[in-house]
Amino acid sequence: MVILLVVELVVLVVQEEVVLEMVVELLEQVVALVMERGWSVVNVDSVLVAERPKLKPHIAAMCSAIASRMGLAADQVGVKATTNEQLGPEGREEGISCHAVVLLQKP
Repeated sequence: MVILLVVELVVLVVQEEVVLEMVVELLEQVVALVMERGWSVVNVDSVLVAERPKLKPHIAAMCSAIASRMGLAADQVGVKATTNEQLGPEGREEGISCHAVVLLQKP
């Protein structure tokens, strides 16, 4: 059995370090819950939406870090970045959002 999990996360920028730690803890908790229920993660595809900072130089490191935290190979994680063309909270630089699709498989 295979299932797609769609996740959307909108983070208002408070303090980058605090937000990053919260997101990493949430990711680890979700992966643990998925695995406890007998599912495994096949791959992850995500899009970050932010006007600034420019994320392209950091994408490889983000893929590697996400893969490491999820117990996946780097080629199982896709990260893309885009802007919101100055629309909404992301466009006003009030926050960053992330949209992710996770393919799960139950052996």
